[in-house]
Amino acid sequence: MTRLLRASALCLLVIVPAQRQAGAETLGQSLEESEILAVTPAPPAAPLRPAMYAAHYGPRGKGHSGAAALNRGCEKNSGFRFAAGIHDVTGAGFDQGMAGYADTAQTSEGLHNRQWARAFVIESSCGGVVRRIALISQDQGLMFHAVKQGLMDLVADDPELSGFYDYENVMVNVTHSHATAAGQAHHDLYNITAAGHDEQTYAALVAGTFMALKRAHQNLQTAPPGEILFNQGELLNTTIQRSMPAYLQNPESERQRFVDVNGEAVTINRNSVVLRLRRGETEVAMLNWFPIHGTSMAQTNKLLSGDNKGYAAWRYEQDHEVDYLSDDEPFVAGFFQADEGDNSPNVLIDQLSESELRDLQSEKFRTRGGGANDFESTLISGYKQYAKARDLAAAAETPLTGGVSHIAAFIDLTRVEIDEARVKRYPDTLQTAPFTTCEPALGVSFGGGAEDGRGPTEEGQTCAAMDQPDMARWQKLFEDGFAAGGRGSIPPQLVVPVGCNNPAFDALGYACHAEKPILFPLATSPFDPTQSLSARIDMLQIFTIGNLAVIGLPWEVTTTSARRIRDAVLDELEGAGIDYAVIAGLANNYSHYLTTREEYSVQQYEGASTLFGPWTQEAVQAELVGLARDLLEGRPASSANAVPAYRTHLTSFVHRPNTSDGMNPGAAFGSVVQEPEACYPARGEARVEAVFVAGNPRNDLRQQDSYLFIERETGKGKWKVRHTDNDWSTRYRFEPEQDDGTSHGRITWVIPPGTAPGTYRIRHAGGSAAGPYEGVSRSFAVGRCG
Repeated sequence: MTRLLRASALCLLVIVPAQRQAGAETLGQSLEESEILAVTPAPPAAPLRPAMYAAHYGPRGKGHSGAAALNRGCEKNSGFRFAAGIHDVTGAGFDQGMAGYADTAQTSEGLHNRQWARAFVIESSCGGVVRRIALISQDQGLMFHAVKQGLMDLVADDPELSGFYDYENVMVNVTHSHATAAGQAHHDLYNITAAGHDEQTYAALVAGTFMALKRAHQNLQTAPPGEILFNQGELLNTTIQRSMPAYLQNPESERQRFVDVNGEAVTINRNSVVLRLRRGETEVAMLNWFPIHGTSMAQTNKLLSGDNKGYAAWRYEQDHEVDYLSDDEPFVAGFFQADEGDNSPNVLIDQLSESELRDLQSEKFRTRGGGANDFESTLISGYKQYAKARDLAAAAETPLTGGVSHIAAFIDLTRVEIDEARVKRYPDTLQTAPFTTCEPALGVSFGGGAEDGRGPTEEGQTCAAMDQPDMARWQKLFEDGFAAGGRGSIPPQLVVPVGCNNPAFDALGYACHAEKPILFPLATSPFDPTQSLSARIDMLQIFTIGNLAVIGLPWEVTTTSARRIRDAVLDELEGAGIDYAVIAGLANNYSHYLTTREEYSVQQYEGASTLFGPWTQEAVQAELVGLARDLLEGRPASSANAVPAYRTHLTSFVHRPNTSDGMNPGAAFGSVVQEPEACYPARGEARVEAVFVAGNPRNDLRQQDSYLFIERETGKGKWKVRHTDNDWSTRYRFEPEQDDGTSHGRITWVIPPGTAPGTYRIRHAGGSAAGPYEGVSRSFAVGRCG
């Protein structure tokens, strides 16, 4: 099953300085900021033609209609109340399957940095009505209904929050880092490669998210009104279209709407959208939406990390000197995910052969993101997102105007009928009856993974071949299949026939999947017959913040799907003064991918991962238009496919992790096994290491705390913490059961540029089965050697 259940995968041509060796163990910290921003593909990307940018991303400009209930009485409002909160949600740093790549070999061995939930509460009181929304971003790989359900249960039990927040006005997104802990789902498909549901990791995520929301709520109580400034612009040379064969299936007339100033096609959404939340001279928060996969870290990485968006948020918050362990109201930077379904941060992947994409240890694969290794590539990608958001926020001058509103509905996505008039817009070859969505299933090409992380099969495997029985065609299929096997994958035609026109599948409601050969039917679970392997019901959600609409979807949405959805929702809402729209992907649940009908037909990884069949995007778009219409008229959601809010539950498939502290009962936890050297230079990414006898990280997740502290001497016997395990420059790795029978905690500090010379030490804190402990290394000098 290794790399088979891949939940998602994902260009940058980075000019690596000559003195940096590819694959070197660094954190990329000596890269100069100007050097990072100069990194470009060859040739560098060019901006969209101005008229085309304005046509799709610019304000609709039709103003407010008095006939619309939405924003009535709020047409000129630019005053909002808002607040932010942040809290640690880091999961188990040892023996925990990691989210995103679904590789059974990728289990956590420690932390690169902590993961956070960032909550933003926004309220308007214009038009005689007070309305409030909560936007929450989690540094996580996948969002699950079980997590939101757990959050809302805590909210319902809290007398302070229960009167203000519910399923409809709370939207929870994930950043889609592929380096975070998995195992938080109730639908067991997402627990398989995590060896089951992990209650410890789940509880940490739910409780931490609740605390972020509660802190934002409490900070709102005394907050005076402020303004929300809007800005947007293209972030170039940071992402690449990773599924070109599918993208090119979309009509040329549609693709020609997106051409750069040099006449080249623009195949991905590169728009970065920023909200700057400010009360007078006080900067409260920044929200950013930009589509990019969280796959700068490869599946060979085993340290928990926020990946590129985690770095971007951390870097932005460093500008505001955020103290993550303080209870005071901090500045919070939210880097939300958008329509990243077919784009990648690994900007060199189109230059790799199939065999190179599958060789995770090759130099070309390790440098696919443009840096000398994953850490550099993550820094480059994250820094570019941070820098663009910073510049857009600094230049933001346009206040959002209007009120706050929200609408949501749970939709049964297994039975949505598609209007025949919409079907007729497609070529005859794509008018595949029945014109309805299907029971959820993953296709054979899902097993191939995307270019960011391959699995054991190949992309592009369709049922079309089953309808062409001539010998020449079959011979070519077998030749192609075994050629693929030579590249390290299973010969595809050994599995495709089983998934096509299978009477057993068809009898269970899977006959409408058209070109998709079914690999995994998902409507029922072998672990619990009362609950499906993957969700059959999903929430669709729309928020408005002034004249901006935020469209919350539980999918990884491809570029063209998002273009169609944004236009359709804005067409409905523009008369009420809604000018802009962003897709908030991976919101409230996870249901894999959302491709267009055309993209689905060629069954690349993304199409094979479109669970509800070929008409899913049409169904979702129609449902969103209906929600927008209901919102416009001020009525509850009225879809014929809406169902009551549903509950999931824990199945018998649970993770039983390794919780051993080691085999030496006399171990002195916190004692030093390896001391740092006496002195280190202050430049050149010097690596300081210390090793301690350590307890299993599962004894204490150290939430809102740290496993390590880099301390500088400030006076005789006085020490000040300079870095923790949340910093980019540190790593903590747990090494179980070494030769002496103890387990070790290895702390690495890569000295950042600008570190003040002085005397330092490393302090380690953790927990063992016997309780908490601490240990301290000897002191060492930085920058005063020789």
